[in-house]
Amino acid sequence: MRRALAAEWIKLRSVRSTYWTLAGVPAAVVIAALLALHASSLYDGASAEAKANAVVSPLETVAAMIAQLCLAVLGVRSITAEHATGMLRTTFTAMPRRGAVLAAKAVLIGATGLVAGLATLFPAYFLSRWIAGDRPLVFNESTLSQDLPSLLAGASLVALFALVGLGLGAVLRNAATALGAIFALWYVLPMIALNLPAPWGPRLGAVMLANLAFQLSGDPPYPGALMLSPWIAAAAMFLYGAAALTAAALALTRRAP
Repeated sequence: MRRALAAEWIKLRSVRSTYWTLAGVPAAVVIAALLALHASSLYDGASAEAKANAVVSPLETVAAMIAQLCLAVLGVRSITAEHATGMLRTTFTAMPRRGAVLAAKAVLIGATGLVAGLATLFPAYFLSRWIAGDRPLVFNESTLSQDLPSLLAGASLVALFALVGLGLGAVLRNAATALGAIFALWYVLPMIALNLPAPWGPRLGAVMLANLAFQLSGDPPYPGALMLSPWIAAAAMFLYGAAALTAAALALTRRAP
């Protein structure tokens, strides 16, 4: 396993696309800061009545969404690039234990996703609140201790998106197809669930991958959302990851690379 981890680490850090994908992390923080500047500017120029009703959603959630997509792309590319170049065949020749190769990829991609999630959410959180200052914009009125569960849950979801990307890349083998599936999970399916009539819309929305981090920390993802308990949300996140990696293991062990 140690050899597999070392080999996968060399491959991950030697590929140029890794750095282009991870560039989305500082970009997400910058976007959150720009949104905070924009909201603060609008607030300063608003009427007294508008200021009394000013509400801005937490801007770190916007940064987290960008990080989710970027790390999912990294997960997909970590294996589809090897399929495309034939490198995966060479890898399995050197390391015949395909399950160990997948496990090493999952450990590194998951850890990278978690670090990237933390490196996105916490800077975006502190920077947006520093820019907002003492303006009563709602999102900046809670304390770090109150927001810490949602920040950690959001970072965990970024890691989960990376693992799901890895699983879809292993199963579908084609980067464009796998990225289309990721986009459906990330945006299309939650939007469809949001517009379905009750009770199906709230029920499906509650188990959408993109909404689980909110429920893990006890916050509704949108008004009127059906809330799962944190334990059930955690179990659902585990099942998403387990299903993705199980499908990847089956694809890698039963098909020729």
